[in-house]
Amino acid sequence: MSRRSRNSRAWRYVWSGIRRDADARALVLVSESQEWGYERLQVKVCFEH
Repeated sequence: MSRRSRNSRAWRYVWSGIRRDADARALVLVSESQEWGYERLQVKVCFEH
């Protein structure tokens, strides 16, 4: 019984780490796509003028 609880605690730690890593990657992707869209907008404005 004690072995199972220790194992579940380890898995909870692993999953929380994976989830945190996935959240960080999602934030990076969102910020990169926003910056890219902003640069593209600036380029379009420069070409129009």
